Amino acid sequence: MIPRFKKLISTSLAAWNDFWFKPQSALPVSLFRIGFGAVMLFSLLVQFRRDYLLFFGANAVFPTSSIDLNEWNRGPAFDLLLLLPSEDGFRIGFLYFSALMAFFVTIGLATRFSSLMLFLCYLSLCNHFPIVLMGGDNFARIISLFLIFTPCGKRLSIDCLINPASSVQLYAPWAQRVIQVQLCVIYLVNVIYKFAGEQWRDGSAVYYATRLLDYTRISIPPFIDLPAVSKILTWSTLALETSFIFAFWIPNKRIRYAMLLSALLFHLGLDFCFGLGPFEWFFITSLILFVSAEDLETLIYQMRVKTLKTSASSTLSSTAQSTGM
Repeated sequence: MIPRFKKLISTSLAAWNDFWFKPQSALPVSLFRIGFGAVMLFSLLVQFRRDYLLFFGANAVFPTSSIDLNEWNRGPAFDLLLLLPSEDGFRIGFLYFSALMAFFVTIGLATRFSSLMLFLCYLSLCNHFPIVLMGGDNFARIISLFLIFTPCGKRLSIDCLINPASSVQLYAPWAQRVIQVQLCVIYLVNVIYKFAGEQWRDGSAVYYATRLLDYTRISIPPFIDLPAVSKILTWSTLALETSFIFAFWIPNKRIRYAMLLSALLFHLGLDFCFGLGPFEWFFITSLILFVSAEDLETLIYQMRVKTLKTSASSTLSSTAQSTGM
């Protein structure tokens, strides 16, 4: 009995170590970097910029003079905006500098530095006026922190063009795993809070959600008002989010990719129906991290081969036309 127990412990520890530290390609997290950087760029230049001076300007509704390091009774808070002169020009410049760092992250230029600066700038914006934040901002702040520790600039980046040797190396994925786990924790917390709500348990939550006309993007079909339809949609949402907590880790690729596709359609559907800004897109880009590195490498290789064949065919066609053949 004891030898079996020891073997089980040894196997479990080996699996745990492989999960966090077994070297793998940097391609999944590099693709994620591109998507996340693009969503962050949109968030800064569209979501934040729209009413930026109202909340972050020199004459904001909550003036800088009343913001100190113990704001909201949360203890010391990191806020670079407090170091700037109280002028709108400097505040707007800070926003555009943050957007520039998001752009650098997207293209992979000085990725380690730009991802660090993006995190510090975004953290400052979040701490300066937290009352305007949404759940997506909290998730993005965590992502931007752990993205610093990933090898996300080693593939599909300007940095990779400067140092091509880094693209063939393998890296420990522990920081990528933290982001993946965080995504599943968010699903878990959502499910717990929804099950605690009476409207989710009785099946009426979707009905009430579709009555929030300030957020809906489309005209709600009349059949949504039917109690049976509302219950099906409400309980299906609970079932899907519960399954996402576990299904993304299933070793069977067909099942895992089917669930990833379900999650993609789920979030796209929510984004289509409700105007929640970049909220859903932070989740959508995170799904890339659950795609097998080997499958992504195969896909990239096939795309390159197809591109080379197309290029070669175009060259031969041009040569034939120029020689009059």
